[in-house]
Amino acid sequence: MRLVSKTSVTSVSSYTVLIVENVSADRELYRRCLLSDPKCCYTLLEAHSATDAMLMCQNKQVDGILVNYGLPDVMGLKFVQELQTRFDGTHPPVVMVSSDSDPSIAVRAIKLGAEDYLIKQTLIPEQLQLSMRSAIENARLRLDLQHQEERFRISIENMLDCFGICCAIRDQTGQILDFRIDYLNAVAFKSHQMSADDIGKSLCELFPAYRETGLFEECCRVVEKGEALVKEELIYADVLGTQSLTHAYDIRVNKLDDGLVLSWRDVTDYKRSQLELQQKVTELQTLIDIIPVGIAMGYAPPSVIAPDPSCTQMQCNAYLRKLLGVSHDANISKSAPDGEQPAYRAFRNGEEVPTGDLPMRDQQNNLVSWVGAATDINDIILAQTALHERESTIRQQLAELESIYATAPVGLCFLDSNLRHVRINERLAQINGVSVADHLGRTVREFIPELAHILEPLHQQVMETGEPILNVEIHGTTKAQPTIEQDWIASYYPLKDATGQVLGINVMVQDISDRKRYEQQLQESERRWQLGMQVAGIALAKVDYITNTVQLSPEAAVLYGLSPEQLIVTRDRLHATFHPEECVIMSELIEQLLDPQGTGWFTHEHRVVWDNGEVRWLNVRKQVFFEHFGDSLRPSYAILAALDVTERKQAQIEREQLLAQAQAARAEAEAANRSKDEFVALIAHELRSPLNAITGWTQLLQTRQLDAATTKKALETILRNTQAQVQLIEDLFDVSRMVRGTLQLDFALVNLVDIVETAVETVRPTSEAKSLQIETQLQDIAPVWGDFSRLQQVILNLLTNSIKFTPTGGHLQIRLNEYNSQVRIQVSDTGQGIRPEFLPHIFERFRQDQHNATVKQGLGLGLALVKYIIEQHGGTVTAESLGEGQGSTFTVLLPLPQQD
Repeated sequence: MRLVSKTSVTSVSSYTVLIVENVSADRELYRRCLLSDPKCCYTLLEAHSATDAMLMCQNKQVDGILVNYGLPDVMGLKFVQELQTRFDGTHPPVVMVSSDSDPSIAVRAIKLGAEDYLIKQTLIPEQLQLSMRSAIENARLRLDLQHQEERFRISIENMLDCFGICCAIRDQTGQILDFRIDYLNAVAFKSHQMSADDIGKSLCELFPAYRETGLFEECCRVVEKGEALVKEELIYADVLGTQSLTHAYDIRVNKLDDGLVLSWRDVTDYKRSQLELQQKVTELQTLIDIIPVGIAMGYAPPSVIAPDPSCTQMQCNAYLRKLLGVSHDANISKSAPDGEQPAYRAFRNGEEVPTGDLPMRDQQNNLVSWVGAATDINDIILAQTALHERESTIRQQLAELESIYATAPVGLCFLDSNLRHVRINERLAQINGVSVADHLGRTVREFIPELAHILEPLHQQVMETGEPILNVEIHGTTKAQPTIEQDWIASYYPLKDATGQVLGINVMVQDISDRKRYEQQLQESERRWQLGMQVAGIALAKVDYITNTVQLSPEAAVLYGLSPEQLIVTRDRLHATFHPEECVIMSELIEQLLDPQGTGWFTHEHRVVWDNGEVRWLNVRKQVFFEHFGDSLRPSYAILAALDVTERKQAQIEREQLLAQAQAARAEAEAANRSKDEFVALIAHELRSPLNAITGWTQLLQTRQLDAATTKKALETILRNTQAQVQLIEDLFDVSRMVRGTLQLDFALVNLVDIVETAVETVRPTSEAKSLQIETQLQDIAPVWGDFSRLQQVILNLLTNSIKFTPTGGHLQIRLNEYNSQVRIQVSDTGQGIRPEFLPHIFERFRQDQHNATVKQGLGLGLALVKYIIEQHGGTVTAESLGEGQGSTFTVLLPLPQQD
């Protein structure tokens, strides 16, 4: 084994390739081919056997493997199979070279994992270079794709919401029959009691009620019209497994190709809690309305900063309205004249009344609201004889108050001045995990010491200040659930006597543990979503159409080539980053997006140009949200998500270029093969025709006594055809020398006028035989540096070509003059001309215009030799023609000698 390296070039890719070949000549051939690749820089490792190669793959970083089909210790196919087994599919890409052109072996090699199979006999450097580059780059692209798919899958599987992808099932007419489940995350499996075996089944098969509820039609509309489906608190009843269940869901459905991407959340517990709370509130309100105790709440309107007794309003139950003599639809604060109802006047004037009033004050100690209860004691005052009835009524009212304590959906208790529990309802006892009896007469430190350090300071503050403390959040554990921390909201209302002395504290406690957990789950879900977006490389932006500004995330600012410190820019500034070639289409897309009658969203890939000139490709998804403005809709804001896909686009463009190059190379190879076949046929034809003439006349000379004239004609014919054979062979030798670069040129100062005149005289007999007129316009110019015989060969080939394709009676013209400090030679004719599609190939070897079948064309070597000889003289040759039947002109330009 040995290591061969090449100096790295910063503008090309660098790869390490292992050559597995036991024949040194073949290794040297592969090394030269790869090291001559202008597009890659290779570090080459060599191994003589499959065993050595396997050890190198384990110990060194290898980007690609070039292996011979036949190795001394194991066949190449077995080597590829062993790579698959040992490296579990993560081995470097393999290109196999073989002397065996059996297609079945190539198919087996590709099936086993080889990237390409090359035939050694027909192998050329460009083919080996392209195959190895493509194998390595395709393997890296596949690996990048696998990593991206894995990151996406992990993000989806870590979601707290259900997530799924479905594909439309259509009939022959294109009508959607159902949706097939292609993917579900773990949360969806668990929520719906499903397993991996359910992947591939249809929605209607797994959820029978899915079609009956109308969800099927709405999902079809999402696919057909592209409209997103959003449903809040959808009540869905169905059979899940073996159980009939009813759940409430929040659902989001969007179109994905010819299918759906769905996310949904089970909000059944939340909905049930709302309904239970609403029911408890309704029950409490009903109880207050029917209780035979006057209950009222006085408050100042929100517009009043400092409460004014004159604008105090009150709400009360029916019993208190009856006491005050106020109708149901009248404002209690303005329905009775001052002085008629003492209780009413007390409430209206903000006075505290001795009827169980619970005042609430602001920070300036102004009485802003209160809750009070009142009973009618006029009968007791007027009739002492009704004392027993009064006591009975009080006992009944106390019993009703106890009933309120017993049925209230929140925890209630009353603490005396020593902070001992005098009254507590069952709900608060359940929250604390201590029975009602164990609360009475005890402080919080005696039965829930875990919370004493939080609750005792609150109790002391209310007792000392006489001010209520509202909506305090408390977090901790109780005896009800000693291992699980809970959350509550508590409010403390001081109870005072007529002198303002605090007699005790009314406490109301509500368990908000479920709500806090739900909020934490939402926050965690939001955090994970944001993290997932960052991991996925997705940048976000919010477009405000009211202020005409764009708020960018730091990632979005980077993607658009803007400063990460300036995250709020104008829309025009963002649009200025669009690539000039895409400004028009982007303007049209944005205009359609802002149309209230349109879809309101789009997905598009476009280019942006950074300030430094760098061009990046972005995959952009944008959704516009509209608001009502009078009777019409106008765009309010839009959410934009962008992903940098530059590398993918560049890889795609490079793949297309490689494919085009491969196709062009293949077409060129096929054309070369065809040219070879045509060349052999032409050689056979060109050799056979003169030989037939020579053979025929020779036989006549041998077998017959011919007269002198016939004998002369025979000898001339034999000589002419022999010269044609010699010229043909000489042209072939010249082409061979031209290809190898060994065509000898003897340079000297030559007179082009002499060369042209000699050539004209040489072809004159041929032209006169076809009645062609040759016109010469020769300017006497200085000698040029060149090969006399080769330049004469150029002029003869051009004249012969024109004579061949010019019909009888035609006209030829040859001109020689100075043109733009060069020597110009032009040969023009009135012949058949050249078709425009063939004109670019006129100087190629063995290329002939097959469309013109009326003229014997020869081998197609003359013009190729002309081009080569002129280029060796530092000149150029071009061909022009207006088309078929309109003649042609060949122009040769040669440099003049530089003057000292």
